Amino acid sequence: MALDGVSLTITRGTTVALTGPSGSGKATLGRCIARLEEPTSGEIWFDGQNISALDDRGLVPFRKQIQFIFQDAGTALNPRFSAIAIVEEPLVIAGWNPQNCRRRALEIMDQVQLSPTWAKRRPSEFSGGQRQRLAIARALTLEPQLLILDEALSGVDVSIQ
Repeated sequence: MALDGVSLTITRGTTVALTGPSGSGKATLGRCIARLEEPTSGEIWFDGQNISALDDRGLVPFRKQIQFIFQDAGTALNPRFSAIAIVEEPLVIAGWNPQNCRRRALEIMDQVQLSPTWAKRRPSEFSGGQRQRLAIARALTLEPQLLILDEALSGVDVSIQ
C-alpha cells in the first residue's frame, strides 16, 4: 500500500512540495489527485467537489483545471506531433480557434525558453531537458488551477529551473 491515512489540503496560490524517499508514495498521490490512477479507498476533493466520484465524462472539465507533468516527458509526448502541435493540442480540445491556438502556443513556448524556430521539430529532435520544457509548456496552455510535477524539473538545466 503506497498511501495510508493521507490528508492534504492545498490552499489556492500556494506551492507545496512533498518530500520523502523513493517509493514512499509521492508520485502515486500526485497521480491519484490528477485522476491518472484510481485510489483503492478514500476521497479526493478539489474546489469543493468530490472528484473521486466522477466518471470519465464528469472528469472532462476537471482535466482542464489540473495538469500533471511526468518525470520523464518522453513518455507523455506524442512522437508523431510537432512541438507546436503538442502545445496546441489542449487548446484545440478546449475548442479554441486555430489562430488563437497558434498564438497562445508560441507565447507559452517562449515562456519556457523554447524558440519558435523549433516549433516544427518532433520530440525526438529535442534534448531531455527541452522535452521536459515542452511538456511543461503543454501543461500550462490552459492555465490550470493545480499543476502537479513529478520531479518534472530534474531533467531541466539549472539556469532554466
